[in-house]
Amino acid sequence: MAQAQFHIGLRAGMNFSNMKFSDFSDNPFFSNFENQAGNIGYHAGIYTKLSLLIVEIQPELLFTRISGSFESTDLAGKTFANDVGINRLDIPVLGITRLGPLRLGGGPVFSYQIGSVNSVLEDGLGSSTWGLQLLAGLEILKIQVDARYEFGLSDATNFVLVDGEKINVDSRPSQFIIALAYKLN
Repeated sequence: MAQAQFHIGLRAGMNFSNMKFSDFSDNPFFSNFENQAGNIGYHAGIYTKLSLLIVEIQPELLFTRISGSFESTDLAGKTFANDVGINRLDIPVLGITRLGPLRLGGGPVFSYQIGSVNSVLEDGLGSSTWGLQLLAGLEILKIQVDARYEFGLSDATNFVLVDGEKINVDSRPSQFIIALAYKLN
């Protein structure tokens, strides 16, 4: 009879986030609003894993920094470039299937937003968001290497401030995540 195994470990990695800001057309102060790509963030934390045969449940607690940037042009032609970032505690709970060293899975992620790294988002920042992560990775001995994609299901912020003007936005952050983990037991 198979017995469940419990593991705990450390994980850290980089994320390439895309905080797309859209639905700003109702703002009469700006003629142009463009999202910029290529924003790099990071995460670090702990994970636990319950394994039974080829199925695993892996909850995690991670400190994560996601970032984004946008450029806006007001009606007078003045351009504003804004880099934005959010610090948050992420709690993904992943269901994983193991096929030898290959790991495939996914699950929900709850994010408690600790705060913004600048004033552009601070006033409109929500307290939490939900997302969905899909993962593919390898586990060899005590090392995990994962590639994940996270789809944002809820808004991180309701508006941004640009030159003192409030711009309503739809801001569901998504990110591509590369992580390395080490099993402690």
